Amino acid sequence: MKVLILSLITTISLLTSGCAQQPTKVQYVYLPVPLEHDARPEFPKLKSSELLCLSDETKNTLTKRDKIMKNYIDQLETIIDTTKK
Repeated sequence: MKVLILSLITTISLLTSGCAQQPTKVQYVYLPVPLEHDARPEFPKLKSSELLCLSDETKNTLTKRDKIMKNYIDQLETIIDTTKK
């Protein structure tokens, strides 16, 4: 009887320890998604005669503003284009 109980305990311990699963290792891979941007819109052109009523300081400010805006657009398009590489 002792042998039977001992063999039953041994069998149960072997079965339960052998069935324990190892945790699965999950690995995530993030891939960049290429972005698209629309075509750059045409900026309206101003004739010099339309700017006569503006002071020189205002003309300079307008020119500076346009330059900053165009540079910013260039930077954003460059960032978007780098996702395509």
